[in-house]
This record gives sequence, structure tokens and C-alpha cells, in this order.
Amino acid sequence: MTVTVLFAVSRITYFVSGIRFDMSPLRGGRVSSAWQLLDPNLLQHHLIASIWDLNSQPPLFNLYCGLLLKVPVSMQEPVAAATFIALGLVMVLSTCAIMLDLHVPTGLALVVTAVVIVDPSFVLYENWLSYGYPCAALLTFAALCLLRFARLADWRWGFGFFAASAGVVLLDSSFQYVWLLAVCVTVIVFLRRYLRSLVLVALIPLMLVGIWAAKDAVQFGTYTTSSWLGMNLTKTTLIPVEANNIRTLVRAHKLSPLATIQAFSPVSAYVPRWASLPHTGSPALDEVAKSTGQPNYNNLVYVQVSKQYFREDLAFIRAHPGLYMIGVEDAAKLATVPPDEYSFLSGNRSHIAGWSRAFDFIVRWQPTNLIRQYGHVLMH
Repeated sequence: MTVTVLFAVSRITYFVSGIRFDMSPLRGGRVSSAWQLLDPNLLQHHLIASIWDLNSQPPLFNLYCGLLLKVPVSMQEPVAAATFIALGLVMVLSTCAIMLDLHVPTGLALVVTAVVIVDPSFVLYENWLSYGYPCAALLTFAALCLLRFARLADWRWGFGFFAASAGVVLLDSSFQYVWLLAVCVTVIVFLRRYLRSLVLVALIPLMLVGIWAAKDAVQFGTYTTSSWLGMNLTKTTLIPVEANNIRTLVRAHKLSPLATIQAFSPVSAYVPRWASLPHTGSPALDEVAKSTGQPNYNNLVYVQVSKQYFREDLAFIRAHPGLYMIGVEDAAKLATVPPDEYSFLSGNRSHIAGWSRAFDFIVRWQPTNLIRQYGHVLMH
């Protein structure tokens, strides 16, 4: 009860401070924040067919946005805001419950939970339509379910763990099938006395993940939940390297001329030399731009070129492992940036900028604005 009251008071306080739910990713307000979404028109009017043809991302976030678009326009923002607030409450209650189950003193558990609740990053992501916050909620809930299953051997907690873990894979492409496999193997090894129960409760969630994986493999020849693997990897291979060095590697025939084209360029940069325009009859796969005017990164052209970029990535790593490590170092630096400094949160952050800076300094021990230092990494 204490946690719920504190959560409610904090949300009212943040609302009074000017924090509002940011629907711009769905409405095309910010181009790069909506890369993961299909055309809103398709999500609204052809949801199932479009989700089936989704290759750039796992399905759950697009599915949620499609269902949201079927709600009357005036209710879309309140429904989305209520959903994310509910996820936040699940997260903080799970956090407190985990600590209490681990016999952390009640007072300390409440203090830690209170810090999580008032964390500006927590509330900023809670008010931004993206998959990061739901993913965090699922992971926290999964941890609680696993802890309760290990203690109580109740199949409902076991099912909750596997359902939440499968949901993470079908929501965020940062968590791939190999991650889920490692999680399942680890749980089975340490809880093998419950092997029969584990198999039964894991069956349906893992079957859903398997169906999606098989669908992608057959339909697109991809073996990850995102067809962007090769293009995403250029962030730590080709993009950090000076253009002259890339051209030198091309002249030495260590890389192909494709390496001189930045990943996620318009379709016209790849057609016809590197890919052919698709004519499948599916707008989700064929259209070059979405109705919002943003590029359709689910176009089959990107499936074709991403596989080629992956070959360029591997060739570059073989040719210059040292330069590749510089890219990895930049990625590690990015991980040290406080999450509330992410550029797409700037609108809401401006209302609590002083509190954000104070929290980053006192709690995260971040004395400087690392965005200024590592902004070039974020721009990629």
C-alpha cells in the first residue's frame, strides 16, 4: 500500500510539473523515434496482415500500437498513458516484492523502491511511447515470478516467468533467441527438480517465440527478430571510421563500394545496384515511405542490403580489429550516459531539468552532461 501511494503521489507531482505522455513516435512527430513502427495507416486498417509481414522488428510493440490506433483518437493518449502507468506500478511493486522475498529489511526495501519511483529517467520513459519501458517492466516481473516459482513451486509463477521472458524477446530486438535459450537452460539447470513443471509452463510461451522465428526464417531468410542486424552493426564498424579510410579499404578490395553508403540510407541509394524494388503486393514490404512521410525501413530492400552490410561488417572486423574495438569503446561510453539525457526525452525533460541534473549527480554520480562528451555516439 505504501509503495502504491508513493507512486501515485509522485505521478501527480510530475504531472503538475508539466510532464505529459509523448505520442509523437506514433504520429510521426520525430522521425528517428518511429523507425521501428510500420505505417500507422497499415497498423490501423490492416493490422494482422501487416504484423505478419513485419521483418524489421519483433511484433509486440507494433501490435500494441495497431490496437491503440483502433481506439478513438481522443482516447488514444489517455489509454497509452494509463497502460504505461500500469506497467510502472507493476515494476515498482515487483521491485519491492523481490527485495522482501530476498529478506532485505523492509525499511531498506521501501527506500530503494522510493528512489526508483522518483527517478526522473523512470518517469520520462514512462511518458514516451516506446518499447524500452514495457521491456523493463517485463524483465522485473519475470525476476519476481522466477523467485516465487523457485520458492513455492506454483505453476502460475512459472508460467508468468516464461511468458514475460518470451514477451521480452517478442518486444525488443536487443533480446534475441539465444538470450532466451540461455535463460531457459540456466533455469532448468538450477531448478531441475521441477523439470516436468518447467516444461509444461514453458511450452506455450516458447512455442509462440518458435513460430515467429520460423516465420521470419521461411519468409525473409533471417534468424534474428530484426532484419537490421547488418545495418545496426555498422554503428560499431563502418560509421565511426573516417570516409577516407573506408574508401582505402574499398580500393584494396577488402570492402565493397556498399561500405561507402551509410546504412539506413533511402531506398534509392541501393536500387538497382544493391537490391531490387519488391513487388509483393504487401504495402508493408513494398512501400518506400510511410503515410507520415518517414522511410519505411520494413521495405524488403533493407532485408537484402542488411545481409550485405553484415558481410561488410565482418570483412571490416577482419581487416581492422583495432578500429572495431574503438567502435565498441564508443558503445561502452554510450552506456555510461544517464538515460534521462536521451535526446527524444528532451521535451519532457525540460520541465524537470534541475531535478534530473541533481538526481544524476547525487544518485548516479554523474558530475557532467555526458551527452556533450559522447553526443557523436548518440547521433549514429
